[in-house]
Amino acid sequence: MIQLPAVSRTAATWTYRSLWLLAMLFTFAMPLIILLRGDLQLGSVTFDATNRPSHPLVVVDGDVTLQEDMDYPLIVLGGNVYVDSTFRDDLIAVGGNIYLDRQALVGGNLVVVGGKVYRAPGAVVEGTIGATVHTWTDGQRVQRGFERLDLVSHVRLGLAFGLALLLLCLVIATVLPWAVVVTAATTRRYPIRSGLAGATGVVAVPFLLLPLTLSLVGLPLAILLSFGAIAVWLVGLAAAGFLVGQRVLRTRRPRTSFLREVIVGLAPILLFLAIPVVGPLMVGAIGILGAGGRIVSFVERERAVEAIDAIAPRRY
Repeated sequence: MIQLPAVSRTAATWTYRSLWLLAMLFTFAMPLIILLRGDLQLGSVTFDATNRPSHPLVVVDGDVTLQEDMDYPLIVLGGNVYVDSTFRDDLIAVGGNIYLDRQALVGGNLVVVGGKVYRAPGAVVEGTIGATVHTWTDGQRVQRGFERLDLVSHVRLGLAFGLALLLLCLVIATVLPWAVVVTAATTRRYPIRSGLAGATGVVAVPFLLLPLTLSLVGLPLAILLSFGAIAVWLVGLAAAGFLVGQRVLRTRRPRTSFLREVIVGLAPILLFLAIPVVGPLMVGAIGILGAGGRIVSFVERERAVEAIDAIAPRRY
């Protein structure tokens, strides 16, 4: 029988670090590649007879004016869309409104998140409209949806969303308690490594999903990957709540239930959602840090084993 040569720990460690470095370089190179290909547009843009789009497009932080026919999907993040032509595919706007002029004809679906659809008389939408529709007079300018959101509505929405996240995290903690504990242990033992892994995931996931979303064949895979990324983020958020709850209840009750610690820790974290802009960013960053701990614990099993004894050597 031929025995395979043993790989030293040092060689395995450096091999893993080299692969991780290559993955990070590839991840951070993807935005540049997408920019060079023209799939991503930064700032406002006007499409007319001299500048007609010939491929699916994502526009970030800018308004889009369509004065020429377009046959490809369009996604606009943080900007308004003005349609004065025939648009034959799906149109998505996040953080802005969609204005349909009298001559506008949209053959696909309209989806607006954080905004509304303003339609002039004579504008036609053949697909489904996923937003509130208002009558619009040509030339009338309306503030973006996010700018009109008052403080009371934001607090209510934040608290409702926080309650929904709390319920989802409790489901995760009930179904996957060991994953939450291991993630919490790894995050506390290796916070810098977890933060780097989480930041890498934040950059990698959107640029992996973007080309898949723009193709009909890759759309199911994009949906599956999106649910997987959300699940990992929820595990990371539940792990952060477990760490906070364990620290809070340690001085009061030496022994308490696992779910009680998760609830007590998540409650103050999710209350930040009531703070406009800053609150959701803080909660998102906490979940990303925990998700990075989940990635590290999954990839580097030995570090997870070393970390678990430091947080719960007897109870779990």
